[in-house]
Amino acid sequence: MREELLEILSKNRPQLVENIDPEHGILNDLLAQNVFTRRQAKTIEVMPDPFRQVEAILDNLRRRPDEDFDKFCNILCKHRQDEVVEKYLKPLKSASSEIDDDEKHSTGCKSQELTSESIIQVRKSSREFYDKFKQSAYPMCNQFRGKCIIFNVETVRGMTRREGTERDLQNLRSLFTTLHFCVDAFTDPTAKDITDKMQKITRDPGLEQDQCLVLFLLSHGRVVTTMTRHGVTSIEHIYGSDGLPVKTEDILEPITNARCPAMRGKPKLVFFQACREIFKVGSLETDAIATDAICATVATTISSSSSSLYAISAASASLSQPPISLKDFVVGYSTESGYLSYREVQSGSWYIDAIVRVFSEFAHEMDLCAMLRKVNGIVAEQWPTGSAIDNSLRQVATHTDSLTKPYLFFFPGIVTER
Repeated sequence: MREELLEILSKNRPQLVENIDPEHGILNDLLAQNVFTRRQAKTIEVMPDPFRQVEAILDNLRRRPDEDFDKFCNILCKHRQDEVVEKYLKPLKSASSEIDDDEKHSTGCKSQELTSESIIQVRKSSREFYDKFKQSAYPMCNQFRGKCIIFNVETVRGMTRREGTERDLQNLRSLFTTLHFCVDAFTDPTAKDITDKMQKITRDPGLEQDQCLVLFLLSHGRVVTTMTRHGVTSIEHIYGSDGLPVKTEDILEPITNARCPAMRGKPKLVFFQACREIFKVGSLETDAIATDAICATVATTISSSSSSLYAISAASASLSQPPISLKDFVVGYSTESGYLSYREVQSGSWYIDAIVRVFSEFAHEMDLCAMLRKVNGIVAEQWPTGSAIDNSLRQVATHTDSLTKPYLFFFPGIVTER
């Protein structure tokens, strides 16, 4: 399927999931017209939730040729769902102006619109480059590589609004759509929305055909360090829009090889855009710089010195000693444990901006870990807009990997399986 149609399905996915009625013979028609196999249709048919049925239909449709997109539209019109086709499946130049800003994702999260100004251009791999490295790299050649799920928490109850995160979401959506992923974005999910979605991933039948899973979490959070008679424990949390925390291990654990067999041996890429301030419980002492008071002081200083063009995100990101096996994972963090993570109100966070810039320029010839090292270098050289250079405001991104193959290339532009 050509990129224009893939982008339509990605951009309007929340509205399609919300508005398409999968009953009344649609699956039978998709089967009869050879859009789906009998096995695919049966798998979707037994799903108890109509929202999940539509998600599975869209996931399978992305792997089909252009003519099957047209068949899908005609089938919807046949079943009196022509309004859905008119509003959400038309070419981008006419459909984009008709998206209702108040449309909701099936989980109750707001959708985000991809504007023409935000489309990220990605250099494509050559066929010679692909042939040279395909045997030593993770498979990444399907027209639909897999899912990119983004949890974007802009407003957290009781905390400062994360201004600028909308730009991060917009840029990530565009980048990973261009890298052949189906982007599923959730804006302002609650803690329960996040955990429910992570549990739901393990039951997704479409994962069997996916080659990779990408996950971004953009929110407030902290590291809770506790001193007990048994020793010191540190648990990282990320916050939902309701102000309730989610342990990062509860985000990672559902997609491990043990819990998600469909992704066994396939790369799982998880990125946290967040501060990792340390919150002390008990009598434990720490030299970490990011207490609540210091966060507030730095926020005030930056705001006054950069004409309110700057904001700080407070959120968490890692497992220093994970109790779960993270084989075939890459986990990226916007900052080191105990330190702040910065975000420009106008241009988004340093970390996400660096990822988008590096991936779009180098994904055609550089493997993931090499690109992340380049991201680390870019972030380390940043400082707040309008402020004098101050090493105390530096940020150092970091990542860990447990990949089992020499390389992970995205191979943009290379499609050998449809």
